Amino acid sequence: MQLERIEISGFRGIKRLSLAFEELTTLIGENTWGKSSLLDALSVVLPADGMPYQFEMSDFHVDYSIAHPQTQHLQIVLTLSASDKNEIRAGRYRKIKPVWVEDDEGINKIYYQISAIRDGYDIETQYAFLDRSGNTLPLHHSEKLAQELMTLHPVIRLRDSRRFERPLDTALTGIRDLKNVSTIPVEGSCDTWPCE
Repeated sequence: MQLERIEISGFRGIKRLSLAFEELTTLIGENTWGKSSLLDALSVVLPADGMPYQFEMSDFHVDYSIAHPQTQHLQIVLTLSASDKNEIRAGRYRKIKPVWVEDDEGINKIYYQISAIRDGYDIETQYAFLDRSGNTLPLHHSEKLAQELMTLHPVIRLRDSRRFERPLDTALTGIRDLKNVSTIPVEGSCDTWPCE
């Protein structure tokens, strides 16, 4: 299964975004352009811990250029497509069988939506799966199906520079640490650091 597209409206630093993904997609941009918000959106929709996310007040986009800056509604929609026609028959996908939709070209896809509505300080988070026209599929257990999808395809952020402290003298610290590491001599190498 491949992530084909993400559509975001009203989430954190993103007012509105629609982005198609390739096998390899690179995000490049200046500060405050929404790169972190995009990665946060992916982490919210498919969290690594497999637990459904409940939106908070800070998740709603704020537009300081208008009189009523905070949005009242946000949504994130993922389009996932099967890598081949037989993928949906794989045993791992049996629990989410009701969410697969065939598009006009016969490709099986999942249109997965998480949204929230804000009424004052009350926030209601909703999970849904859509048909190819964007209408909600009539499923009684969407949050459970979403949780199964989260388990199958979690977004795992390997490194987030906002969450790690970095010493000022990283390069020097690494060299100091290497002096205290035991090494096994290899033929033709030296046994001290730095090699002389």
